[in-house]
Amino acid sequence: MTELRSDPARAGRGMRHAAFFVLAVFIAIFIAAILGGLSRPLGFLATFWPANALLAGLLYRADRKLRWPAGVVATFAYVIADVLIGDDLVTALWLSAANIAGVAVVVAVLDRLDPQDATLQRPQGVLYLLIATALGSAVAGLVGISSVVNVTGQAPAAGWMSWAASELGNYLSLLPVVLTAPPLNGFMERQQFTLPPLHSYAPQLLALFASFVLTIVVRDQVSIVFPILALLWCALSFPVFVTALLVMFYSDLAMFSVKFDLISLGGEDLGGAIMSVHLALAMVALGPIMVSSTNAARNALLRQLERVARHDALTNALSRSAFYEAAESLLATTARTNGNAAVLVLDVDHFKRVNDEHGHPAGDKTLVAIAAAIQTAIRQSDIFGRVGGEEFALLLPNISMRESMAIAERIRGSVEKLLVFLDDGEVLQTTLSVGVTHARAEALELDQFIGLADRALYLAKGGGRNRVVFLEGKADAKS
Repeated sequence: MTELRSDPARAGRGMRHAAFFVLAVFIAIFIAAILGGLSRPLGFLATFWPANALLAGLLYRADRKLRWPAGVVATFAYVIADVLIGDDLVTALWLSAANIAGVAVVVAVLDRLDPQDATLQRPQGVLYLLIATALGSAVAGLVGISSVVNVTGQAPAAGWMSWAASELGNYLSLLPVVLTAPPLNGFMERQQFTLPPLHSYAPQLLALFASFVLTIVVRDQVSIVFPILALLWCALSFPVFVTALLVMFYSDLAMFSVKFDLISLGGEDLGGAIMSVHLALAMVALGPIMVSSTNAARNALLRQLERVARHDALTNALSRSAFYEAAESLLATTARTNGNAAVLVLDVDHFKRVNDEHGHPAGDKTLVAIAAAIQTAIRQSDIFGRVGGEEFALLLPNISMRESMAIAERIRGSVEKLLVFLDDGEVLQTTLSVGVTHARAEALELDQFIGLADRALYLAKGGGRNRVVFLEGKADAKS
């Protein structure tokens, strides 16, 4: 009987990771709550409150086992920050309970969504996000309504509307950033997030900056929506994460401009004006993120369609036309650097017999297995295509004759040992004949390379199959 034992080192790393995450949540929520508290106009709730959106995003993206401890420490962070800001303990506890209730609703709704929708990779995800944050904002307002009335002196209905509008604006300005941010390890390795060249995004950013300056110059609360066109331009140019960042920066600048009276709210109904600003910012946030998400989904679909058009659906090798296009381009690049190149033409031996005796599904399985064996044996820089029914071709750039022969033999040997298991339990074995030619890249056109490799393949077939035959190209380099 095998005894299962846990790995103490792995368990220790897991504990440290969990402790680090919980501590990071406490620090992040405490700082966010302090910043939000400092944005309170006298007698009103915070005009800028990033803590709830930040917590909802962190909890959604966290391991579910870490949610409870992270939620508990976040509650302490809320309470401590509120007390430091000047609230009494009872008010701080009540406001914190309302914040946690709203966050819990948002996370619960996000959990029910497809991850692609929850991370805004599809446009309908933006609508789901609006529903989730509207529900969370409404619930938070209901739970905290007595404290709102106590702090602001507003009537219950007006206090609830003020809280809900404020929450919605803050959620939609920050939560998309947390939901669409690349994982930290991918970001640090620059594998999942790269900025386009400066010249390609400077006009959009200048337009956004100019529209914000215009907002400050005009100062009227209606001017809050001036940057919408610039943000939409950015949405057409940038990934969803970058668009969400720009929306967040603009929303936060706008709210702090309200706090420091750079944007005049006018009139005597300050509470109503602040609520209008929050709702306006929420609407401003939704448009660009929806456009960017739609654009991202469209680009992903185009990439998928391009891949389908360029690749053989059965073997995942390049189609004949795509192989010739890619090989000609690579051969020209290799020629410019005075490199060598090899072309291999490979044909499955007695493939017609496989189809005749076992059926076309068996033939398809055989081709899939052979293509996988070929792809395993070649380099990342090599070009691999299916150029006929059971015929494949390879272009190997910057390679010596010996290396190209070694790859050809490796492929032949691996196919010879290949076992293809059919649905009826029968096992098929097949072989491969390979023709190889090698020359300096500038010495031959692609058609000439392939013609020589085809002649070598014909000799391999005539010589008994399951073998590699080499024909030297013109001006062949010494290996």
